[in-house]
Amino acid sequence: MNALRVHWLDRAQDFAGETEEEKQSGQLLSLLSPLVIPWTDRSRRRHRAGQSAESEEGQPANEAGYTADGLNRLTSRMVTELVETMERG
Repeated sequence: MNALRVHWLDRAQDFAGETEEEKQSGQLLSLLSPLVIPWTDRSRRRHRAGQSAESEEGQPANEAGYTADGLNRLTSRMVTELVETMERG
């Protein structure tokens, strides 16, 4: 839970509760969302205006979370990195 709270702080969001604006808009935030948007066509399409990394006000323009496939690829890559690091040590 602490890792999720820190992740939400990194995203400048309140993990503990919704703001009044969020309640009124009905917009739900993703539990996990990338902090840095990869520079790939797929990522840029998913996060562009209304979906780019930052809007003119300096706030994230789109809090699109990971897709199931994207999260699977991320965790697979992290496990690979971990194994490679352990093998070197």
